[in-house]
Amino acid sequence: NAASYSCWPVFWVPYNLPPGVCMKPEYIFLAMVIPGPEHPGNKLSVLLQPMIDELLNLWAGVKTYDASVKRHFTMRASYLWSIHDFPAYGMFAGWSTHGIFACPQCMCEGNAYRLKKGLKATWFDCHRRFLPIDHPFRNEANAFRKGKVVHEGPPRSLTGVEVKDQLYRLVDDTDKYGKQHNWKYISGLWQLPYFTKLLLRHNIDVMHNEKNVAEAIWNTCFDIKDKTKDNVKARQDIELLCDRPSLHLYKRNGKWQRPRAPYCIDKDDKIKILNWFQELKFPDGYAANIRRGVNLLQKKIFGLKSHDFHIFIERVLPVAFRGFLPEGIWTSLAELSYFYRQLCAKQISKESILSLKENIAVLICKLEKIFPPGFFNPMQHLIIHLADEALLGGPVQYRWMYPFER
Repeated sequence: NAASYSCWPVFWVPYNLPPGVCMKPEYIFLAMVIPGPEHPGNKLSVLLQPMIDELLNLWAGVKTYDASVKRHFTMRASYLWSIHDFPAYGMFAGWSTHGIFACPQCMCEGNAYRLKKGLKATWFDCHRRFLPIDHPFRNEANAFRKGKVVHEGPPRSLTGVEVKDQLYRLVDDTDKYGKQHNWKYISGLWQLPYFTKLLLRHNIDVMHNEKNVAEAIWNTCFDIKDKTKDNVKARQDIELLCDRPSLHLYKRNGKWQRPRAPYCIDKDDKIKILNWFQELKFPDGYAANIRRGVNLLQKKIFGLKSHDFHIFIERVLPVAFRGFLPEGIWTSLAELSYFYRQLCAKQISKESILSLKENIAVLICKLEKIFPPGFFNPMQHLIIHLADEALLGGPVQYRWMYPFER
């Protein structure tokens, strides 16, 4: 019988190589393979223990022969950071990436909450606290959640020692799990003597973040059934949380109807955009042939992969949607496109990253004034931390999943 089966490869990448060869396939080494019918979950740390033992040996020093000078030397190596998608982040770090504490950066201070109708965790109106203290958005009582102004600052980032202390203190307290913490187990990486001193222990994968954000924008603006973030429950949440009466549900012939939102593209305009996609051509090797997936009858594009969404949000979105959305909405989406384009540049200066960090909180707040609360799931929230990680880790080409998934 055709039973489902999964296989989890673990790769090592040496970073003390020139940038031109650092992430090439020939320099990515398969350290181990974790087989099984299901993902390893909390057992991952046990399965990784042989690798952790090797890291401990490499930190102490291993006698190695240098063929170029024909003599032995003591080789040392250390763990730098991990790269994985968001669910694997939770298994690798021991902090569950589900629920209202899903963000591993904000941890318990993210102010996320559950929607009353959609029931999912949302980070809607949790980003004004990242704004400058005198920003006018903080005092707009009805532009975000009804009657709410924000005076608090962003959550403080815990040091490695504080995180370790919290982990060992709370991990066995199951009564507080999901209420005061999201620790599932103690990762074996904490055995490394230098692990508490690392400022960036695990990376938020920009590849999957881009893909999920771009997909949410496309599905919502095109109002694709069963995939849009603007469904009936989303409109009910808008009525409960926001001061947007033009988006409230109304009854017609005994059925609830959704008035068309300003961020939803008109039916005739969808055809124009899809016709444009059918004529769209890219240079060889730059992107996939997106026009092959265009379906005018269903008003969809099928078969889009992660790299297709990467090209879409960074290059195509500002052109495709211009003139079909209100100017304010289009401008915000174009700014998001520019943010990702700058973040994913091959070379990026410290000044550019600081500028991105300063502007991203304002941009997410602009998006909160546009889209419904259900739009802002963990992936949309994680955008707020990408500039900080770039400041610590440098260009995303050395910290995302593309080299490994390919």
